[in-house]
Amino acid sequence: DLNEYLQKQIERKRQLQSAKGVRSQSPEKKNGFRL
Repeated sequence: DLNEYLQKQIERKRQLQSAKGVRSQSPEKKNGFRL
């Protein structure tokens, strides 16, 4: 469904934005979140 597709895209964007924010704010935390 379109809704599911849009929701997945929004979640991806949010994750990318949050990841970028963590990287810019504190690079030390980035290592902790590494998978």
